[in-house]
Amino acid sequence: MPSYEFLLYDVQDRVCSITFNRPDKRNALNTQLLEELDEALDVAEADDAVAVVRFKGAGTAFSAGYDLRDNPYTVPPDGREAWRLNDAVPALRTISNRYQRIWYYPKPTVAEVQGPALATGCYFQMLCDIAFAADTATFGHQAQRVGGVTSLPLWVWMLGLRQAKYLLMTGRLITAKEAQKIGLVTRVFPEAELAGEVDRLCSDLARQNPVATMMLKDAINADYDMMGLRAAAPMHYSMNAAGRLLERGPDEISLKDIVFGRDRQEVPEGEL
Repeated sequence: MPSYEFLLYDVQDRVCSITFNRPDKRNALNTQLLEELDEALDVAEADDAVAVVRFKGAGTAFSAGYDLRDNPYTVPPDGREAWRLNDAVPALRTISNRYQRIWYYPKPTVAEVQGPALATGCYFQMLCDIAFAADTATFGHQAQRVGGVTSLPLWVWMLGLRQAKYLLMTGRLITAKEAQKIGLVTRVFPEAELAGEVDRLCSDLARQNPVATMMLKDAINADYDMMGLRAAAPMHYSMNAAGRLLERGPDEISLKDIVFGRDRQEVPEGEL
C-alpha cells in the first residue's frame, strides 16, 4: 500500500479511498499533495483489485481549494514575483490535464463531501462521476470574485447557463441542498449518515462489470464532448493564463482578502 505525506491511501473491498490529509489547513491543495495525487491515481488505475475510487477529506472539510502559499496554480514558478505568459500557459495546461485525467478516469469516481468544498475543492467533486454531500457542506468559487476565466469549463454543462453565470460572476457560496437543486452534487444526506451512504454506493459500483462500467462512462462523457466540453478546455486554460497578466486597480477585490480577509463569505447564501 503506498504511503504519502498529504494523502491517505487505502483499499478495502475493491474500493480505493484517497483522502486529502491536511485537516489543519482545511485540506488546501499544495504542490506536493497534487503530485502525490497524480501518483495515487496511477497506482489505483493499474491495480486490478480497485474497482472504484472514493475521494474524501480528513477533518471537517472536503477541500478549501488551492493553498495560496504553495501551489502551481496561483504561485508563479521559479520564485518569480509575477506571471509571464510563457510561464502561465504551460502551467495552466498541466492543471487542465489533471482535471481531465479525473473526468475521464477509467474507473468510477465518487466524492464524499463534508464541510467546505470551495474553489478547486468544488472542482474536484464536480469532476467525480457521483458526489454525495452532507447537509452541512458548502459549495462555491469565491476566488472568481477577482474576475477572469475559470480554468474548468464544466460549469455550464453541469449547471446550465444561468446558474453557472450566477455562481462564477458573484463567487457566492451555497448550501448542499441548493447545490443538489441545481445539479452541482448528486445527493444530500444528514452528516451522520453520509459515510454509510457512500459505503453502500461504492459497494454497489464495485460489484458491476468494470469494462461495462467504463464503456458507459465513456459514452456519457462522449455526449458532453459532442456538445463541446473537450474543445472548451484549451480556451479556458489559455484565457485563465492570460488573465494573470491583467493590471488591477488598488480598489479592486484581492484574492487574499477573499480567502483570508474582509471580503470572505462565511455563511452560505440562504442560511441565517
